[in-house]
Amino acid sequence: MSKNECAEFLNEVRERLAAYPNVKPGNHYNSPTPTLGLSVPQSRAALKAGYNFLKLSAEKVLQAFDHIWFNAVFFEEMSQSIYFYEKKSLSKDQFRAISRWIDRCDNWAHSDGLSSIYALALEENPDLVLPVLQNWNSSDNPWKRRQSVVSLLYYSRARKKVQPFEVMIGLVKALLSDDDYYVQKGVGWTLRELYNRYQDRTLGFISDNVNVISPAAWQASTEKLSASTKKQLLEQRRGNS
Repeated sequence: MSKNECAEFLNEVRERLAAYPNVKPGNHYNSPTPTLGLSVPQSRAALKAGYNFLKLSAEKVLQAFDHIWFNAVFFEEMSQSIYFYEKKSLSKDQFRAISRWIDRCDNWAHSDGLSSIYALALEENPDLVLPVLQNWNSSDNPWKRRQSVVSLLYYSRARKKVQPFEVMIGLVKALLSDDDYYVQKGVGWTLRELYNRYQDRTLGFISDNVNVISPAAWQASTEKLSASTKKQLLEQRRGNS
């Protein structure tokens, strides 16, 4: 597919989104990527209306969305690529391409969108996806580190199959002292989802690491616990501080 064709596909997306009114001015994602001020329902409606390039082969559609992701100017333009693939089963080649999208991620919203894609891919093709997440766990890129845990269980209730507890908790443990805020939010979120699937073992891990879990991760990690258990852990946390 030529660069001119890919540019035409991006222009189609750009023109479609530009037709919607700005209802959400400002940047709500703490991202350096500018926004068009569109709501999520507006952005999803733009994709639902269909694009001409969606009539092409799956391979060319991927090339189109890959070009859009890496060449878009605005947040909402990039989001079209995520919305298209977020509930789709991926071939190995599709995953390999979309796994590179994390290189341009700079905000929690796109990170979570990618997690929804990667989590389904992990469930369906763990031999391909798990080594990628394990590699990301020690990356210099904080968004890759966040993905290495959030993609394990996004969301636990939606996962028909999950990795063994030992595999997942090992990735979480490696990030307990990470100094990035969004990585820590991902750690807390993943502990919460782990609790939904492995209650006793996750509670034991939280108790054993009560003074290691960061403030940014603490609230989410204990969200599903009973009030009495939370109180006990909090007293333990304060008593050892």
